[in-house]
Amino acid sequence: MNSDITQLSTPFGVFIGEPISTVDQGAYRTSSIMDEDFMFPPFNVTAILSDDSETLAIVASVNVAQPFTEQPFLIYQNCCLDNAGEVRLQFYICYTDLPVSAADFECFTLDFNASGTDLPKDVVLDDVKTIETFLWNRDPKTSRGTVTTVIHSA
Repeated sequence: MNSDITQLSTPFGVFIGEPISTVDQGAYRTSSIMDEDFMFPPFNVTAILSDDSETLAIVASVNVAQPFTEQPFLIYQNCCLDNAGEVRLQFYICYTDLPVSAADFECFTLDFNASGTDLPKDVVLDDVKTIETFLWNRDPKTSRGTVTTVIHSA
């Protein structure tokens, strides 16, 4: 089978929905024009496991090149093992836009939840030590990711 990963229109894992909330934090300009293959990784990602270990609450800030066509972000979740053999969840924050060279970006803060229902058998959210969050353009040439430690309740 001959496949080209750059032709994937959806990421790995299962679709878990749209963010609970999306807040437009405003536009900004970089000091130079970034080419169309450039993407900022998600930054300021926070992951907190609920006291009952049933819900993982995630807040992520993402930057999207302008002009940005307003449409919903879609979230996909994948489960894997990191290099140390620990359970890691991967989240793909997806949108569709044409790649453009840009110096102007829009910042969005997204809130979304993950539950244990889409995990492999015998894996529970309490097993998750880190998450990796990607910004994924469904017209992809690139995606960028950020690894974040999960905060477990005391």
